[in-house]
Amino acid sequence: GNFQENRFLIDIIKNKKATHVLDVGCATGTTYRYLSNKFTSKEYKYKGFDISQAAINNAKLLYRGNIFYKFTENIYQNLPEIDKEIVYSRDTVMHQEEPLKFLEDLINITSKFLILRLRTRDEGETEWDFNISTQMHYDKYWMPYIVINIEELTNFILKIRKPKSIKINRSYKVLGGHNYRVLPRDLYFKKAGGAETSICIEFSNEMNNNTEIN
Repeated sequence: GNFQENRFLIDIIKNKKATHVLDVGCATGTTYRYLSNKFTSKEYKYKGFDISQAAINNAKLLYRGNIFYKFTENIYQNLPEIDKEIVYSRDTVMHQEEPLKFLEDLINITSKFLILRLRTRDEGETEWDFNISTQMHYDKYWMPYIVINIEELTNFILKIRKPKSIKINRSYKVLGGHNYRVLPRDLYFKKAGGAETSICIEFSNEMNNNTEIN
């Protein structure tokens, strides 16, 4: 189940006639490299945003084209709708101090498809306190590591904007017990149902009475 988010992305470009990718949290451009190995430059359009200027600088050194940008407030929200056709955000929601606000922004800007990878749990409520659920970032500072209850997550998505479909793929693993990671105690055991989770959400301009979830 690892990297199912990339499989979602490839399938959408190949089969759903969507070609514009907005990568929120692009780091040094690994998703762009992945796409460039799968498609010709005529088959997709890409823009990457990241909060780290150092990451953006490295991405610009590695890849040609003016496609990487430092994240600033509302800059990617204000892009044309076509540029937000596919919004891709890998391992970003989990590291936010306000993860639901960040997720809501991603949901609202997406034109057609939102692809996420985050961490979820099947059992137990979400711990939103990032002083309790946290991880060391490259030995420099502590950052949030929020593991969202999967039912809470789907209910939140449906409340913000009802999609046509939600596809969920979970790669189960014990999330607690890793070096420099502090989590609620139950996440140190399999029974919590901790998982790396990839989600593909499809939105439609048509009114959807029922959302297909699988």
